Amino acid sequence: MEEARLPEGMVHLFLANNQFRVPPTGLLNSQENLSRVRLSGNPWDCDCGTINFKKWIISNPDVAQDANITKCGPDETKSAVFAEKAIWSLTDLELCPENIVLYVTLGLLVPCFLLLVAGGKIAWTRYHMHVKVWLYSHGVTWVKEKDIDKDKEFDAFISFQPQGPGSQIETRDPKVKLFIHYKHFLPGELIQLNILRAIEVSKRTVLVLSKSFLRASGACMSSELPTLKLSRTILTASSSSKWMTSLKDDDLPEEIQVYLQSTTYLTWGDKYFWDTLLYTLPRS
Repeated sequence: MEEARLPEGMVHLFLANNQFRVPPTGLLNSQENLSRVRLSGNPWDCDCGTINFKKWIISNPDVAQDANITKCGPDETKSAVFAEKAIWSLTDLELCPENIVLYVTLGLLVPCFLLLVAGGKIAWTRYHMHVKVWLYSHGVTWVKEKDIDKDKEFDAFISFQPQGPGSQIETRDPKVKLFIHYKHFLPGELIQLNILRAIEVSKRTVLVLSKSFLRASGACMSSELPTLKLSRTILTASSSSKWMTSLKDDDLPEEIQVYLQSTTYLTWGDKYFWDTLLYTLPRS
């Protein structure tokens, strides 16, 4: 039946009351001009291959004139349970119970996939910086954020006591060009103007806090913080090495405590401190 050749432009197709068993779905779909079709009186097979036949009947209610009496064959072993049932009334799962395995599998896989995606998104949100730092420290340099401040003269303005980490950063990565206050501040210039200039010519600002730093610069911290907020990225590091004692909240002015609560900062001595710091700093 599927290989039958019908005249072009056929509008009426009467297949009723024969012994056809295999539904002619392809034939029906190929005839776009059909206006009247009769399919009843045939012992149609009802199995997985009947699903598209059923869909055609449902999609063409005005064309399939005997849809309510187009039924499964009564003498077919595979379709015995559907004998004398209208094909359009059967579900896809009834016609093809083999699909239940697929449906159950999909029903299990989809929630698992969604859980994995959600878990991955949560993990990435929480640990993406750690992953990027680890990759960068192992030579995968393409994960580093592309810098948008190429016109800046310095990679970072680092503010700390003279015995601080500036030399260590330069030793670990000579490509980092640092603006350091005891090297680059203009003598005789107001400290606020020097700080403003340092931020304007630097891509990042690194502020290393310690008791000694606060003792030396605590008087100007209140005026320095509002200026630092103008920077695109502020990296605040709290130190606990030999040349810096660990900080407690009581050691910090209220303005700095509030600032630290709203700013991402690194802790000196952490396992990945240097990897994270060097990842964060751009390169000239």
